[in-house]
Amino acid sequence: MRSALLTALLLATPMSLACQAPNFAGSFAMTNAEGGQVVVMLQPAGGGSYAGTMSNGGLSWQLRGDIYEDALTGTVDTGQGMLAFEAYVYDNELELILVQMGPDGMPDVDNGQEFIFARQGAAPQAAAPQGDNIVEQPNAPW
Repeated sequence: MRSALLTALLLATPMSLACQAPNFAGSFAMTNAEGGQVVVMLQPAGGGSYAGTMSNGGLSWQLRGDIYEDALTGTVDTGQGMLAFEAYVYDNELELILVQMGPDGMPDVDNGQEFIFARQGAAPQAAAPQGDNIVEQPNAPW
């Protein structure tokens, strides 16, 4: 009985952890130094990836990133070059760190800029786990 309970807990753990993945989907906004609004919009792109835009006045940049642990990391295409980014979601805030690429093509992590965006509206519901995340236990005692 004890081993069955331990097995059930171990099998349930990946499913419960998958449900706790950060939800980066939605619209986030902040006011820039000139009083204008900067908006980041992100949506799931499948396989733990997100895609979206960051707009500031009449300018718009493309974002694409992948979840790694609790962070979303990726690139911003400014139309004139690439920036690296790292983002975190805390409650209703998005922390976005933008980093220029160095001459070697790698992010210059010593010279990043941090921005805090507020979520606009309610967070979209995260998708329910499917396929490989569902564990059936036909002989379970419950």
